[in-house]
Amino acid sequence: MRPTTLIATLAAAIILSGCRQKKQPGFAVVIDPESYVEARSEIDRYLQVVESRGLYPILVIDHWGIPDSIRQELIHLHQDSQHPIEGCVLIGDIPVPMIRDAQHMASAFKMDQDRFPRIETHIPSDRFYDCFDLKFDYIDQDSSRWYYYSLRADGAQRLNPTIYSARITPRDNERGERYEKLRRYMQRVNEADSKHNTLDRVLMFGGDGNLSGSFAARTDAKMEFYDQFPWMNDQKLSVVYLDYTRDRFIKRRLTDELQNPRTDYALLSHHGDPTIQYLSGVRDPRDILQTFEFKNYHPQTPLVSLDACYNGSFHLDDNIQEAYLFGEGNGTLLVLANSVNAIQDKWVNRYAGLMGLGMRAGYLAKLGTFMEFHLFGDPTYAFTPSGNPGFDINDALLNAGERFWYRQFSNQYPAVQQLAVHMLADSGPQWSDAIMKLFETSKSGMVRLACLMELSRFRDDNFKKCITLSLDDEHEMTQRFGVIYAGKSGYPDLVGVIADLLCDNNLSDRVDFDLWNALRCFDSTQVFNAVHLALPVQRNFYSNYDSIASAMDSVMEYYAGHQAYETPKYLNSTKASQQGKLNAIHSIRLNPPHYYTTAILDYLGSYVPAQDSVIQTAAWEAIGWFDLSYRAPDIAAAALKASQDEHYPVTVRKEALKTYNRTK
Repeated sequence: MRPTTLIATLAAAIILSGCRQKKQPGFAVVIDPESYVEARSEIDRYLQVVESRGLYPILVIDHWGIPDSIRQELIHLHQDSQHPIEGCVLIGDIPVPMIRDAQHMASAFKMDQDRFPRIETHIPSDRFYDCFDLKFDYIDQDSSRWYYYSLRADGAQRLNPTIYSARITPRDNERGERYEKLRRYMQRVNEADSKHNTLDRVLMFGGDGNLSGSFAARTDAKMEFYDQFPWMNDQKLSVVYLDYTRDRFIKRRLTDELQNPRTDYALLSHHGDPTIQYLSGVRDPRDILQTFEFKNYHPQTPLVSLDACYNGSFHLDDNIQEAYLFGEGNGTLLVLANSVNAIQDKWVNRYAGLMGLGMRAGYLAKLGTFMEFHLFGDPTYAFTPSGNPGFDINDALLNAGERFWYRQFSNQYPAVQQLAVHMLADSGPQWSDAIMKLFETSKSGMVRLACLMELSRFRDDNFKKCITLSLDDEHEMTQRFGVIYAGKSGYPDLVGVIADLLCDNNLSDRVDFDLWNALRCFDSTQVFNAVHLALPVQRNFYSNYDSIASAMDSVMEYYAGHQAYETPKYLNSTKASQQGKLNAIHSIRLNPPHYYTTAILDYLGSYVPAQDSVIQTAAWEAIGWFDLSYRAPDIAAAALKASQDEHYPVTVRKEALKTYNRTK
């Protein structure tokens, strides 16, 4: 490759690009000047590797050191008529956007942004760089690395990245060595390009507390890997499940598995901190894995997914993902991890099966993202395909149209089928009926789950029907998400179905956990009455029916007394403190009590000059969490009206606009 110099739209950038006549999708390598000087030969070789993978490499030297300027250059490169970039990698000391007012785009992060230090309440997120339809207001800079932004109301309120992104961010250790780490890692990436490695062995680890310790959830999760990678059905020890209860101290066995060069992909589910993997319930050095231990521990697994809180805190100098990528002697090429805390009820390996068919790793982050979810390492890396889906997966992700994806409903690989569901749902609700039909006919649990998830976008009759059917699904995660969506949607006629499920004697622990959370979303009197109708039907199934019925009454009475704060009562109270009102408002976000919708909208719709704008703003933000509710159209209409009413303070109007864009 012969690099040529191009003039950037912003004079501070230097862009070097390979010259080829053939049109290719572009790929941007963004690197700070010092890192490029220190690792120039490795980076130049990497550009050749990128080109050999069918991408047009573009090197951007970041002389700005400002996130906005980098973002504008990426947007410019994506709009290029000849080689629009499909992704980027951020190498070295690239500034970190710290985002507030975007907690609805995170899976679990719910800190009070005004009561706690902002370093704790802002989310380190590269969605700033890869989601071009988001809009931000700059706040200020806290260090040479951290830049604070607020998500604006007039931009998108759902994540749909325009390009994929990843970071390669070595940090100094006690001897410095960040550049030595970078050179060593880039050499490993460049050498990996000459190796043909198929994805044919998976490790799944279940740590303490994960999915409520449900063996049914974990068993189904293991079996799903055979759906994701069907060629593994014919191989011995191709899917290895390791539970923390296997040994008194599980660390040694787990690290041995990760050091086994046969393991290609590891999904590790456990608790975490920035510098620690908590493998079991024992906070003992013998069973926690800390960053300093990587001096003597050298994982060889190419792709590691850390399904844990804070292990991907890339804004800090010391963090777990960095230890996996940059340890001397390590073989890991890619890490998926979270920059803040993360919810357990998510489909973290949804698109992993496509990696076995040759998909570039960057799409793992692009397709299944949250604000905190990041890919670290080389996003252009792809395993040698183990199967042939009948087309080039990377080309299809860029160029295929609706009819192509509809034909993939009958593809031999369930991983392709569920990707097709996602791509068609992206096209709009005109595909709702086709997706519903696939749910009803598919024998694959993961395909049915994909249908359920994508139908949630439309909030139509098919979504409601799909919820009802999923509550009896044999696939544990499909049933679990059916329960979650039942609560989030709040359709009144689902109360009876939920009550029937509540009386089931053999739910998985995690479904049971989510079921009780879902009940909080419905009026307790309706639930109580529905349970009293459903339970007698089960009388002959229980040897101790009277005791169970009595216990159920006690539990239901407890829930009736411990539902969400009486939020409307607090909002209209002249005696409640501001903090008391805020607590009541915040209580409705995770498990939305749909029966409060009318009262909350009445409060928000009656302008009173003396009303506290802080409370109004918080109330609009909280009711924006009702985005899957059957009352969402009413909320959107009220929010749009308030956003245009100049009687309200600007802060209230902006939050109302944000809620409109979340619920419309």
